[in-house]
Amino acid sequence: GLWLAFALAFAVVRSIDRGPREDKAAANEGIRLSIKNTLILGPLGGLIGVLILSLLIFRFDLAMLTDSSAWPGLAAIFLCFAVLTGLWFGGLDVIRHYILRAILAVSGQVPWRYADFLDHAAERILLRRVGGGYIFVHRLLLEHFAADALNPAPASAEQSSAPPSKPGS
Repeated sequence: GLWLAFALAFAVVRSIDRGPREDKAAANEGIRLSIKNTLILGPLGGLIGVLILSLLIFRFDLAMLTDSSAWPGLAAIFLCFAVLTGLWFGGLDVIRHYILRAILAVSGQVPWRYADFLDHAAERILLRRVGGGYIFVHRLLLEHFAADALNPAPASAEQSSAPPSKPGS
């Protein structure tokens, strides 16, 4: 009984592909797959956790599961295992993804609808879409943006280097 539950849990865990896919075709496909994994595997992990712990706690007396006084404890066990399993199988990645997007959008570094921005750049032939990602069409453009990112010029230096304008001239 208990070994069967462990074998089932092991089989489910091993069947999940946690590695990145190289053949992604749509923008944000990876994060959508993480959300799907979280929503499917979270409750499944909760059920497996309840089964395993109830077998251990009730010592294989599954008739105790019908006792309504055990339900709040089982619900708490389910919730804990569901949340932990969901976080492990993509939920944490989803949280990190949206926190990073929010930070970058609020700070003005990138637009919130980043995929639309990249699609717009691809329409203007600045970028080319390759699978689920983008590459620069022109090597010089890539090098220009890379150099700007490494050596940002302070705004005050540009203003102070310009000669002062004379009124009326």
